[in-house]
Amino acid sequence: IQGDVADSQPVSALVREAETELGHISLLVNNAGVAGQSLFQDISDEMWNRYLGVNLGGARNTIRAVLPNMLHEKSGCIINISSMWGLRGASCEVAYACTKAALIALTRSLALELAPSHIRVNCVAPGVIDTDMVQVLGQDVLDDMAFMLETFMDDEDMVMDDENMDETDEPIFFYSFICPNCGEEIDVDEETMETEKEIECPGCGNSIPMGTADIDELNI
Repeated sequence: IQGDVADSQPVSALVREAETELGHISLLVNNAGVAGQSLFQDISDEMWNRYLGVNLGGARNTIRAVLPNMLHEKSGCIINISSMWGLRGASCEVAYACTKAALIALTRSLALELAPSHIRVNCVAPGVIDTDMVQVLGQDVLDDMAFMLETFMDDEDMVMDDENMDETDEPIFFYSFICPNCGEEIDVDEETMETEKEIECPGCGNSIPMGTADIDELNI
């Protein structure tokens, strides 16, 4: 089932078709996105609006489409795929980084709003993953991004370098999810996800079960 997530009407039709074929949607993963590099002064209105429309507006449209049933059932899980650039910013990727930072804010706010209805809203903020989308950047840019990722992660066991770039079947993730109690963003590395059963929220101090992020349901 295909559709342009930036347009709310096709998204509504897409969700209706999916529910007809598969049943009510209890898990939504917002993974659609566009990216590219440009100096800030060279970003056209068309490019700016397209990035906002897909990366941020797409999440809004899909969430609105599936939310009525989740609210009725008082159950559901929404996963938004952000980026480490949404946390750190990125030179020559201002438009992309802005949309990913906004996606984190959307996640944080919606998690608080939907928590009373027992609907979980979480966010995954991965680093650079070796997919077709990034190949257009060229090897020099990919090498630079690998270096920046090494500096960002500050953990040699999780470094992605130009000789060992992660493949999509085994990506190294920098996880970010939202505390259901206070809305604090909790950053977790892959090792912690695999070895720890719970983590202390830096905002409220409560212990949060690692299953809160429902990472296993994503098969990543």
